[in-house]
Amino acid sequence: MVATKPGAPTFVIEVEGDSSRQKEQAMYSALGQLILSMGSADENIKYLLAVPDSKEWERQLLKIPARVKLQLGLEALLVSERGIRLV
Repeated sequence: MVATKPGAPTFVIEVEGDSSRQKEQAMYSALGQLILSMGSADENIKYLLAVPDSKEWERQLLKIPARVKLQLGLEALLVSERGIRLV
């Protein structure tokens, strides 16, 4: 998903939902999609990985080292009807 608004950063969001696929494999696939979409180091583009807010997904997102997220400019989100949590 790509979200744009004049005068604001562009958000490139890879959304992964619950499925019969193993969560670990789904996360690796989503990370791969995001990395492949990363072009030049444009400060106006924010990259996000959004998954359902559950303990299983949280465990997967916590596997991504903080330094890697920082280097890639990546944020990981847990999403539910109650709101969004940054991991």
